[in-house]
Amino acid sequence: MRTPAYDIIYLDSMKTKIRYLFKLIARNCQEVFAVITQYMECEYREYMDMGNPLYLNKTPKQILGKMGWSIDPEAGISRDYDEFVLEWMADIYTCMQWKYGIPSKELVNKIRPEELYGLYDPLHEASLENGMDKLLKRSVRINMKNYSEDAGRQYHIQVAQGEVGRYVIMPGDPKRCVKIAQYFDDPVLIADNREYITYTGTLDGVKVSVTSTGIGGPSASIAMEELYRCGADTFVRIGTCGGMQTEVKSGDIVIATGAVRMEGTSKEYAPVEFPAVADLAVTNALAAAAGKKGYPFHTGVVQCKDSFYGQHEPETKPVSYELLNKWEAWKRLGCLASEMESAALFIVASSLRVRAGSCFLVVANQEREKLGLENPVVHDTDMAVQVAVEAVRELIKRDAAGV
Repeated sequence: MRTPAYDIIYLDSMKTKIRYLFKLIARNCQEVFAVITQYMECEYREYMDMGNPLYLNKTPKQILGKMGWSIDPEAGISRDYDEFVLEWMADIYTCMQWKYGIPSKELVNKIRPEELYGLYDPLHEASLENGMDKLLKRSVRINMKNYSEDAGRQYHIQVAQGEVGRYVIMPGDPKRCVKIAQYFDDPVLIADNREYITYTGTLDGVKVSVTSTGIGGPSASIAMEELYRCGADTFVRIGTCGGMQTEVKSGDIVIATGAVRMEGTSKEYAPVEFPAVADLAVTNALAAAAGKKGYPFHTGVVQCKDSFYGQHEPETKPVSYELLNKWEAWKRLGCLASEMESAALFIVASSLRVRAGSCFLVVANQEREKLGLENPVVHDTDMAVQVAVEAVRELIKRDAAGV
């Protein structure tokens, strides 16, 4: 770990000082974010970054005065800016500079004040350490070359920052997006590109979105990565699956608590030993929603694969020995169902330090079919959609209450 420019004993003092400085800016200046940027880029801040005691000991009023601002310490509380959020921003900037050694001038250009102010809601619930980690990852991704013709939009999903809510429902089939959006208040089509369609509306007054992912882990991981860059941090995958245990019947709902990583995408994010696990809060919300609706549902591990026909016609594949033996192993281990996206999404979510969960409609169950048990084919995903929507409502309520 790097050695900070000044001792940790100064850190609390610095945080207190910069909190007060940001509040003085809000109380005395009209262009608050521009002045915060000016401060972060000024010579005084540069010397503070280096631990120069002559600058570490200057008061906020002295610093702003040297920058050319006439400051009235008795000015009233700002009506336009939440000073609690400004204090949080001061802590983020101060601690990120101290911990990671990023020059303040570079830091404020990676994470603009107006952007950071807008990120308070999704980030403040986590610890300061966790929030800084997310911001560092976000800043790295923001600085990656954007291949979109419109530099303000993500390359694949063609969505811009601020156009989606923090809560996103993720079906595979693009045609399901409009059906899901009908459960929102005032839904608006944001983008339609490749397999990715996005609508944004509100639930209980909170901005929410739905974005389709197409089939499989690669396209689903792209959607999550790009939605994260646009401000999303809570993802609910909704789709279809095939049952594996005989008690999992057509038309039931399956809620994944974890996923077998028999696919390729997650291997480019995490070692194979790392488990693909759903977020507990999202999983609990999905289970509560299914119970509230009175729908038959199951919670447990699902199996994820890349080849649909490798599951349904394993005997025809050159690696049939592996497909058949592992399928039997997953059954013996109690896997509830097979699908194609959750393992990748859970691992990407772990990498990004965001929340993800999954719920599925059971279309049919090939194991019941083999045993001659009743096995109708069900295509109507509305029950799974309703569970996902109700779960998002529950998450909104819990998050607002700080639960």
